[in-house]
Amino acid sequence: TDEDGAPLLGLARALEASDADLLDALEPHLNLDRFITFWALEVLVDHSDGYTANQNNFYVYFDPDDGGRATFIPWGAGNNYHVRSDLQREPLEIFVTSVLARRLSRIPGIAERFEAELARLLEEVWDEDALLARVDQYAAQVETAEETFGYKVSVDTVRFWIQSRRAEVEDLLAQGLPQASAAPPTCTGRAVPGDFQ
Repeated sequence: TDEDGAPLLGLARALEASDADLLDALEPHLNLDRFITFWALEVLVDHSDGYTANQNNFYVYFDPDDGGRATFIPWGAGNNYHVRSDLQREPLEIFVTSVLARRLSRIPGIAERFEAELARLLEEVWDEDALLARVDQYAAQVETAEETFGYKVSVDTVRFWIQSRRAEVEDLLAQGLPQASAAPPTCTGRAVPGDFQ
């Protein structure tokens, strides 16, 4: 609603700050707690085509009830719950591709906050039984009109992904959030990982 784009420009200019000054620069422009939750949730559901992994499929809302600070909102979550034939999972390194995630991964203390939030979501929000029940409900509805060869295999693949995701996320947590390099992502769109914290 701001024709000059001032809120977005303010956030972009804050990102010009050094690592040492970044959190102070972002404070008036970004709700960091909400962003860390957004970031952790993208990892939890393996949303590799979202903001933190691919700078794609997201909205930014400048919340007037939060001082006009930015809140990220996921959109187009078509690549989460990966249902790929090779069943490979995305490494945590790709979730430090976007400029905010990349810069924040370099700030002392942020990795710990991210990891704590991912662990909290896994413990308090991730509910395999509820997710599997929802998959079964939708699969039964779709199956009445489904004619695609291999449909049941696809449903079983989603079920397997849900059942195995907790262990995968626990493994990611054990590895820790990687610290991205200071350089921007390469031409492949992926961050170049640096040292692990």
